[in-house]
Amino acid sequence: MSNTAAAYLSENQIDFRTAYCKVYDCSVDEFEPRVLRQTLFWHARFLRALVRPMRPESFFAEYLLIKQAGDKISISDVRGDVDFYQHKYVNGFMMRESLKARVSGRRLIGLARRVFKAAQK
Repeated sequence: MSNTAAAYLSENQIDFRTAYCKVYDCSVDEFEPRVLRQTLFWHARFLRALVRPMRPESFFAEYLLIKQAGDKISISDVRGDVDFYQHKYVNGFMMRESLKARVSGRRLIGLARRVFKAAQK
């Protein structure tokens, strides 16, 4: 790939965080909490509200997933982050696996897909 082509791609591709903030007209600081609310299973939102005062670190893996996904410039890269999250933090953890007290990978990928599409317009 020539330097011109690489420069064109890097100028025209924006990361998920930037695209989300553009589409939803919010600040970068609002990105993680808003995406977390949009992608948590509904009962996990309730559980998070109960647990958060006692154990603020309880949803660290979900925040880490969203932070890492925010840096990605393609759906396949976001999907890779979701796959890693599910393998490392979901499988074998009863709260996340059985009770689904976690981010929905499908919702996160769907959100990223819609945001990237809307940001291109």
